[in-house]
Amino acid sequence: MSDALVLTGIRGGAKRLSDKKRWMRFRTASWRYSQAFRVKNELENIVDLVVALEGLAHLQDKEELRRRVALHVALVTAKDDSEAAEIYAAVQGAYNIRNTLVHGQIDLQKAVAKRLAVLLKKKPSEITADNVEGWAPAAAAPIREYTRRMLWAFARLSGLIGGADEWPDEDADFDALIFDARERQRHRRIAHRGMLQPSTRQRLRSMR
Repeated sequence: MSDALVLTGIRGGAKRLSDKKRWMRFRTASWRYSQAFRVKNELENIVDLVVALEGLAHLQDKEELRRRVALHVALVTAKDDSEAAEIYAAVQGAYNIRNTLVHGQIDLQKAVAKRLAVLLKKKPSEITADNVEGWAPAAAAPIREYTRRMLWAFARLSGLIGGADEWPDEDADFDALIFDARERQRHRRIAHRGMLQPSTRQRLRSMR
């Protein structure tokens, strides 16, 4: 757990959430996130990161999971609506890769290459079954960053590191943010408050 807290930038002062189920969601997602730094296979890391995002989103409506998880992540982790569109597309792309790896395909490497090309906005001829592993780190990097942001946002909005509990736990609460720009920006300001930059997180890790 401590590794995940340092990686997300939560160093000390973390408190146990009164809602035990929500606390377990954070712990499980944090563990998945930390695993995505230990496995050399970046495609496997993408699977762990998507599972972490799905656990934090905690959707009651299991239909259209890919779209709704991507929407939830984009709503609370983006700095603005322009970046939200980028995050939404990236998380959907990562979800497609996760589904392909978990559910399998007749020609798995070829199918993954196709998914990677879409995620990285590359021509299909650039990413093939023979060079999938070489492109995987470029695909995993932004998803790892969005997962870190989602963990931080969850901790901030749930009151894990101080403040009121304002996490939009119901599907309807998330959906309401789509239509209320002012409330959306307010949640984002809280979610980004105190978020450490990558260079700062690297120094914290080196201090351990």
